[in-house]
Amino acid sequence: MLHLFFGRAMAAVADYHHHHPFELRTAAVASCNKQHRPQPLWAAMLRQTPQAFFWAGDSVYPNRSDVDALRAALQTQKARPEYHEFRRRVPVISGTWDDHDLGINDAGRRANRVDERRAAFLDFINATSTYSAHEFGPPDRRVLFVLLDTRSYRDDHLVPSVGAWFRNIPGIGRFMPLVAAASRLFAGALGLPRLFGFDGDVLGEDQWRWLETVLAGATPKKSAAAAPAAAAAAKFVVLVSSIQVTTSNPSFESWDHFPKAKDRLFEVLRRTKPNGLLVLSGDVHHAEILGSSADVCGGFVEVTTSGMTHTLATSRLTRLLFPPLLRYFRAHRPLPTDYATALNYARLTFDWDHLTLSVHVLGEEDRPLLRPVTVASCPFDDPPPSRCPQRN
Repeated sequence: MLHLFFGRAMAAVADYHHHHPFELRTAAVASCNKQHRPQPLWAAMLRQTPQAFFWAGDSVYPNRSDVDALRAALQTQKARPEYHEFRRRVPVISGTWDDHDLGINDAGRRANRVDERRAAFLDFINATSTYSAHEFGPPDRRVLFVLLDTRSYRDDHLVPSVGAWFRNIPGIGRFMPLVAAASRLFAGALGLPRLFGFDGDVLGEDQWRWLETVLAGATPKKSAAAAPAAAAAAKFVVLVSSIQVTTSNPSFESWDHFPKAKDRLFEVLRRTKPNGLLVLSGDVHHAEILGSSADVCGGFVEVTTSGMTHTLATSRLTRLLFPPLLRYFRAHRPLPTDYATALNYARLTFDWDHLTLSVHVLGEEDRPLLRPVTVASCPFDDPPPSRCPQRN
């Protein structure tokens, strides 16, 4: 039985694990991109000369919820001249999807024709799976990006979302995402998911097994026989989740609405102790720093980059409703001011002389939007045991 389990797990790793032999120094991550809007950030990212780019979800926003509209939106985005030039010049482009790539707001595994929707997205990014691992560099400078699929296997919320109701009815459908946000705010603020022992899942059992196998293979082992996947430990592990992991703001979709799944994720991280852990997320139409302060060694650091073409500051209604929520729900931020609502993307820079990973959230004209975040190549621990060592 053990042989069968590990055999299947290793087959999944082989199917979804991609190795890029070059040393990674710069990468970019972004999300929430409307295919018909101006897209100034592709040129901005190219000025940073990234060697890899990863979608953190919502690469398109179809104008209807049917599969044909999704395919048309993806094709429109793929044909955009600025995105075409970006794809031509960046060696590695991949990513994961979120609800709008699936074509239905707030959708999960119960969405209709999920397999067809997934196939359309995978064709768009030229990939074989909506969850995958990308490994860069030689053994002594190894970086592992782990892209999670938080849609294909995700259960409904405790209070099922109405975000896609009346989508095709003018004047009504456009307000339903706000109604869905209000229902999440109500359920989350009262702590209903934990109160009622809600056991909804996010990843599904196959993806959970795959994730643990990949992280275990990226972690230092006491003996060669104990390492089932990678030959050497990754110096940095970047975990990409389309939805936020550690936010305290219940109005947005996040892992916090699925408390047992969130607890399980942290248990996997505590057990595998990946080096230099950074979590990146999207979805929420603003940029944000979450988790431990940047000078903690082995802590949990999350950076959200969301809003390539639109943010919470774009429409008058969201400008009115959401800034008070961002200011009020701030317990997850190291500093109350660690958020921004301008168009944004994240640039990741790997410093191999000092074994650090720096994250800069940038906007148009290369303007810094948030303070830089620095992650040291230390094993994850929760709570973190020590401050990072001094660097010369």
